Amino acid sequence: MKKISAALFVCVAAAALVYAADAPEGAGQAPAVPSVQSAPAGTPAPEAPVQAAGEEAVQQPAPQGNMLKSLLPFIAIFAIMYFLMIRPQQKKQREKEQMLRAVGVGDKIVTTGGIYGVVTQVKQDSVRLKIDDNTRIELAKAAIGTVLERAQGAAPAETK
Repeated sequence: MKKISAALFVCVAAAALVYAADAPEGAGQAPAVPSVQSAPAGTPAPEAPVQAAGEEAVQQPAPQGNMLKSLLPFIAIFAIMYFLMIRPQQKKQREKEQMLRAVGVGDKIVTTGGIYGVVTQVKQDSVRLKIDDNTRIELAKAAIGTVLERAQGAAPAETK
């Protein structure tokens, strides 16, 4: 949790720096009031642009900052989320798939439901467990939580 909090702080600080660098000169100050100059007597006043009836005034779009600077905080947040959350989850999933492929006869395992047993048979998508002397169950390989102990000198069993 501390890693995520620190990463979020770094992202917010980076975003603040980017936006501060992108702000126009004098941002945060009160706008200057334009001075009104009177024209000398006898000089016609400048005319305002004439609009046809029903036309709306077309305003010029506000100048845009660099698009990359605007997207930089989002890119940074995505990169941090990738390295802190997505990538470790993918690594964990690969390790579990490798562990399931390596399950062999004689391995002591624990299922996701908390059942302890010894593998007696391995099939394509399932395994048969010996839980007690006369108790055997078959369950899906995906239900294997962890392998406690590998069989001594046994290679991974062939699937049937």
